[in-house]
Amino acid sequence: MRPRATPPLWIAACCCLLLGFHAPSARAQADGARAAAVEAAFLYNFAKFTDWPASRFRGSDDPVVFCVSAGSRLRDALVGLEGKPVQGHPAHVLVLADGADPSACHLLFVDEATPPAIREAVTAHRVPGLLTVSDQGDFTRMGGDIVLFNRGNQLRFQVDLANARRDTLTFSSKLLQLA
Repeated sequence: MRPRATPPLWIAACCCLLLGFHAPSARAQADGARAAAVEAAFLYNFAKFTDWPASRFRGSDDPVVFCVSAGSRLRDALVGLEGKPVQGHPAHVLVLADGADPSACHLLFVDEATPPAIREAVTAHRVPGLLTVSDQGDFTRMGGDIVLFNRGNQLRFQVDLANARRDTLTFSSKLLQLA
């Protein structure tokens, strides 16, 4: 008997089914990575148009520190900002562990993965000179500075100037015009 040149039909059907189930998952992952990259770009631009108190920097070569929790969906996208210039300072990304002190941060992204202790530290106890940004709708009511939200297919943001002033932050008029 001669060996078959093609695999049995049931093997080909199984492969097609597996690939069919995997493709939407891969597409969703790509869409999630794209959305995270867009949000990371927003955070970078927020930093470019924010003025921190001079006391937040010891020298001109001190980095602007972007902080994110270890489980955040933006973690990998933010790591791509490492070393980019922000108002003459290099960007540095710090991944915060549970219970970490966010006072070394200049910008902190708060999402569902942010540990409660860190969330409470920045909203209840205020950290001067810390720009807080979140994608959670009630964030500015909790004391945050900027909230990201989707309207239609576009990412938008809202700035709470009273919270930012309390945090001793000021923003460029260019940023405020876009808000």
